Amino acid sequence: MEIWNLVFMQYNRIEVEPGKYKLEPLPKPSVDTGLGLGAHRGNPAGREVELRHGPASADRSTSLLKLADRHYEPETQEGFAMRVIADHARATAFLIADGILPGNEGRNYVLRKIMRRAIYQGRHTLGFQESFFHKVANFVIDEMHEPYPELEVQRGFIEKMVKLEEERFGATLTVGLSKLDELFASMQAGTPEYKAIARLYDTFGTPRDLIRVGLEERGFSVDEDTV
Repeated sequence: MEIWNLVFMQYNRIEVEPGKYKLEPLPKPSVDTGLGLGAHRGNPAGREVELRHGPASADRSTSLLKLADRHYEPETQEGFAMRVIADHARATAFLIADGILPGNEGRNYVLRKIMRRAIYQGRHTLGFQESFFHKVANFVIDEMHEPYPELEVQRGFIEKMVKLEEERFGATLTVGLSKLDELFASMQAGTPEYKAIARLYDTFGTPRDLIRVGLEERGFSVDEDTV
């Protein structure tokens, strides 16, 4: 398990023509250090649910727990979902504040993917029926805005972008998961119908990683090259 990494920043890569780059030395080389502080908080699950109003304490529920109206149990699927949502909400808030928006290519797609994974966990595992992820992003801003004031400046924009993506994905998810459930109901054990599964992705827009998760939860192994 990696709990610390160092990145030595020495060059700036500049594209001089399409597909060709040159490296220019940075005027002030530096070292970026990333320490997994969650691993040192004395809990066996590493980073658990970290989004709190006020100081952490053993008997104080987190904001996410209050929103979900649940107790946190690390070893359950619900506990896993809470960790996913907390972690991805933090990444979402900071990325949007830096000007990265959910999209279909490059880093924009990475953001869209982690947002949709968190939204899926909230709806499928924790049972949220309405938009919730923008509220968790707001918890991040409440917690982190003092050392990172740009979060507070961008609060309204972050909330707007998160709600828009959640609404867009919610419609896709409702239809896609319904079709997925219908497909599972008609399948014989151990014989996934890969053409029908691929149709969920091509026709209904159900993300491939969510199809994979749905299959694995029902005991099927997945060969994504076949799908």
